[in-house]
Amino acid sequence: MGQKRSFFKLGLIVGAIGGALGGLFFAPKKGKELRADAKKRYLELRELMKEKGVDEKVKKIYGEVTKTTKDHYQRVHKELVLRLSALKEGIDAIDKKKYSEIVDEVLANIKKEPGKTSQRAIVKLKQSLKEDWQLLSTKISLREKTEGKQ
Repeated sequence: MGQKRSFFKLGLIVGAIGGALGGLFFAPKKGKELRADAKKRYLELRELMKEKGVDEKVKKIYGEVTKTTKDHYQRVHKELVLRLSALKEGIDAIDKKKYSEIVDEVLANIKKEPGKTSQRAIVKLKQSLKEDWQLLSTKISLREKTEGKQ
């Protein structure tokens, strides 16, 4: 039994190393370029999703504006931006369906966290984030039009 377990561990380690090496050799870009692209997408998306009236949204969702509720909202929003910017297809490929799926994933993770985020707040947060889709899609369209003119 002990020998089977050690072979399994050895196979797992060799497989992980082989997978990592394969990823390095078959990656379309260098790691530095991939990181630069990911950072660029994140910064672009963060700018597109920059919000005004955060206090009003926080009050609407949580019922009050406190440091805790505002921090929670901003953390959820940042996680959404990170997930969207990680899409391989890029910002222009974000559609309503993909955006909604990612909102659902982010909120599913929030539900798992230890804390006291009420179900009511989660529902309102989901509604608010999904309403943001219209604003984001308009900004993406405007961005595409201005880039097309250049």
